[in-house]
Amino acid sequence: MRRRYSFTLIEMMLVVLVLAVLAGAVVSNLSGVYAGISLESAANDIEGAVVRASQVARRDRATAVLSFQMNDRSYFLKSESENSSSVRIEWEGFLPSGVSFVRLNMKTSSRYGQVRFHPDGRSNEGELILRGRRGTQRRILFTSVPGVAPQ
Repeated sequence: MRRRYSFTLIEMMLVVLVLAVLAGAVVSNLSGVYAGISLESAANDIEGAVVRASQVARRDRATAVLSFQMNDRSYFLKSESENSSSVRIEWEGFLPSGVSFVRLNMKTSSRYGQVRFHPDGRSNEGELILRGRRGTQRRILFTSVPGVAPQ
């Protein structure tokens, strides 16, 4: 009669334990990748808002203001008509969870948390710094482009 070989309960438990440890390592590495992606995504969204603000200023021949609400992780774009006191919200965005504003440093005078874009292409110069989950930071620069004629 032939003897049958099979796995013991201890061997099966060891295999399950090794698989659990490997799965934990993979999940922890993937969370770091996600944190980097969300920081880059937020930075790309804000850079898109900067382009949109410049376009709105030229289109409306008015000052466009990109305002950052540092505490609640939101930002919005508004158009301020110079001839009247009307203000129109053009767009609003929110930072993803785990991403926060660190600071907004402006080289030219500006209200706190605002970058102003003018119809001639001028804007406040400065930088915005974002921080991701793992402490990584991303700088977004605001530069003035003088001499751009309104369209």
